[in-house]
Amino acid sequence: MNSCFGAESFNQVLDIIKANGLLKDKRLGIRELKVFIALAGHADKETRKCWPSRKRISELTGIHVSNVSVATRKLQKFGYIEKEEFFGRVNRYRILEPLVNSTPVSDKL
Repeated sequence: MNSCFGAESFNQVLDIIKANGLLKDKRLGIRELKVFIALAGHADKETRKCWPSRKRISELTGIHVSNVSVATRKLQKFGYIEKEEFFGRVNRYRILEPLVNSTPVSDKL
């Protein structure tokens, strides 16, 4: 399997995962985690944007192309990525920043 990660991008991916609390989110399964890691590995360090094809993500993760779409929809729904259709086919993705100081209202009372 080809890798999209150099040492620097691997550390970037780990930082993003830690900051987002992705591993603690019980709504996500292994499929979503693998797709997120593949997206984060392709993401530009400054803009956090990337545009790997579903086929590329499938090749990296071993997940069927149709299930890559299911996973990206879940990641978008739960606020981990933004997904933009580009020219009707290719998706562009942006890894979202985690919410900072996101304490539930009930804990502030």
